[in-house]
Amino acid sequence: HVDTSPDLASLDYSHYREPNLMEPPISEADKTQQFYSLLTTSVDVIKHFAEKLPGFTDFCPEDQELLFQSASLELFVLRLSYRTRIDDTKMTFCNGIVLDKLQCQRSFGDWLSAILDFSRSLHSMEIDISAFACICALTLITGI
Repeated sequence: HVDTSPDLASLDYSHYREPNLMEPPISEADKTQQFYSLLTTSVDVIKHFAEKLPGFTDFCPEDQELLFQSASLELFVLRLSYRTRIDDTKMTFCNGIVLDKLQCQRSFGDWLSAILDFSRSLHSMEIDISAFACICALTLITGI
């Protein structure tokens, strides 16, 4: 898990924008592009996480792909929620890109509220990083 988490010393703030009420709304195409970009680059990182799990590559390639496809969205939300702090306005994605929560609201819509609610619940359990890595592994292996 640690090997596939963004390095705090080299986070990418190049797309980060402070909330600005005067900023013109972004187009639906831009919202979709931002969401797609964040999701696909994060999925690449999650795939790397899956391949590092002991025993995962022992499955036949078809089963690996089926497990990964079944769990990739859940792992995206789980890992994003673990890195998101409710008292912070920033969200850090698997690829190290940092965005303001309002920037994410534009792309994620109502889905962002559910992610933040889940993040709040996850952090209330005070799960350490080892247990969290096991939860991620179980999410992948039981993804069907």
